[in-house]
Amino acid sequence: MNSDQSPAGQRDGHGLGVERIIDAPPEAIFDAFIALYDSQRPDWITDSQLDLRPGGRWSVAFQVPDGPAFREERVITAVERPHRLAYDMTAVYTDAPGFSTTVEVTIEAGPDGHRLRLVQQGFPTVQARDDFAGAWPHVLGEVARRVTSPRP
Repeated sequence: MNSDQSPAGQRDGHGLGVERIIDAPPEAIFDAFIALYDSQRPDWITDSQLDLRPGGRWSVAFQVPDGPAFREERVITAVERPHRLAYDMTAVYTDAPGFSTTVEVTIEAGPDGHRLRLVQQGFPTVQARDDFAGAWPHVLGEVARRVTSPRP
């Protein structure tokens, strides 16, 4: 199904929300989201260290095509498999100021499958929000591809 992207402001910063309907069990969707950043990383994620528990740390390094290398230092605030994952994120860049946001991923049953929704709030600028907003639909699409494609 199509992803839906709609920026949503908040008092102390800019926010975004993206979602995708996926015809798969919630456990498979949750596990695929985690694996995308951990054990089954694509080339643009160059490193990941994960302690999947509330209070656990999750460090992820990125080298996106045509973009700067950066890392996210995450502190997990909620793990409720298979329906919710939340974390505080600090983006760290070599040649640019970093910033912090909060991220919440939820998976809810719907009439056509499960709705995978990601909300990220607290961006310092519209540009920072839009940079992330452009990437998240691809991430959710990759999660959907992984849980709906036949395995080799």
